[in-house]
Amino acid sequence: TSSDGGTTWNEGWTQNYSSNGSWAVSQNIATSDMGQSSVMFGITFTGNSYNINNWYFDDIEVFSMEQLDLCLSSIDVSSVAVAGMVDVDFTVMNKGENTINEFVVSYQVDENEVVEETFSTSLASLQTAQYTFAVPMELLPGSYVLNVNIESVNGSEDGDLTNNTLEKAISVALGSAQRISMIEHFSSST
Repeated sequence: TSSDGGTTWNEGWTQNYSSNGSWAVSQNIATSDMGQSSVMFGITFTGNSYNINNWYFDDIEVFSMEQLDLCLSSIDVSSVAVAGMVDVDFTVMNKGENTINEFVVSYQVDENEVVEETFSTSLASLQTAQYTFAVPMELLPGSYVLNVNIESVNGSEDGDLTNNTLEKAISVALGSAQRISMIEHFSSST
């Protein structure tokens, strides 16, 4: 990081990689530049660059950490579901500095009754986890909007309310069928 326009750089994090693959890294950067009015981030590579193809750095997110901030990352219900009982899965990320021991989340389908549940956990800072409500949705064929909302974290209000609510459109079919492709091949001397 640099807070003097790039003259002085301070190392905030480093990692050695020696194999192929992809990585998701969540890292708290705490250099002397943090808290300044203008901070630059730099990513550098050091090493043998022979045959170094298809390297990408993407989805980089920079944010200030609150003491307590649980972010609703995604609603993990398929956008096309089969009628009947459908589990409500969601993913959260602890974007705060404190460990999250419990949180209360609710969901609502259209204008139906709100379902609320308390989840006990031990979610460390910058950790992500998926959860499932004990009470599933009961859906008939049609189109719906599912809303999921974080109500409280560790018994108090979340430090950042802007990342506590998500909604997802769901289409519900009467049923589903497996389709199997058939390839017919003929060979002949004629």
